Amino acid sequence: MRRPRKTWQKVAFWAILLIIGFGLVGSSVAGIWGMGGSLEQPAGDSSAPASPSDSFAREMQELEKQVSDNPEDVAGRVQLAVQYRAMMDYGRAIGLLEEVLVLDAGNQPARLHLAEMHLDMQDYDRTVEHLEALLRTNPDHRWGLYLYGLALGYQEDYPGAVQALERLLSLGDSGPDLEHARVLVEEWRAKETGHYE
Repeated sequence: MRRPRKTWQKVAFWAILLIIGFGLVGSSVAGIWGMGGSLEQPAGDSSAPASPSDSFAREMQELEKQVSDNPEDVAGRVQLAVQYRAMMDYGRAIGLLEEVLVLDAGNQPARLHLAEMHLDMQDYDRTVEHLEALLRTNPDHRWGLYLYGLALGYQEDYPGAVQALERLLSLGDSGPDLEHARVLVEEWRAKETGHYE
C-alpha cells in the first residue's frame, strides 16, 4: 500500500535533486554550449564550430575510451556515470558506479549517486543500503542524512526517519533541505503518535 505524499513535498524533493544534478554536470554542459568562452572563429579560419551534440558525443567517446583503457580508473568511471545519469541512462550509470565500489568500497560520490538514483526509482531498500554504507564512513554527511531520512520515511519507518533528520538538524546551518527536514520531522512524529490529521 502506497503512502500518500503531499504534492509540495514531492516538488521540494525533486527541486533539490535537480539543483544538485545541475550543479554536478553544469560545468560540462556550460562547456558544451560554449558558455565558458567565445564560439567565434579566429579570422581566416573557415571551419565551422562543432555542434553541441558533436562535442558531447566526442566527450563521451573519450571518457568511454579512458575507462576502457584504464580498468583501475575510479575517477573516470564516476565521471562517465555522472554523464550517463544526466542522460537518464540509469542502467549504465549504476553499472559503472557498482564497478567503482568494487575498486573502492568507500567511494562516497559513487555511494551518493547510487542512493540518489535508487531513490528516484523508489527502490528504498537499495537507497538505504548505500546511505548506511556512506554514513558509516561519514556520519555527518548532510545530504546523506537528508536522503536517508527521506528513504526511511517513504518506507514508513518514521522513528528511523525522524532520528536521521534530527541528526541532520543538530549539525546546524540552513537551507531548503533543512527547512524541509524540520517539516518532515513534525509530520512524521505526529504519525508515530497517531496524532496526524
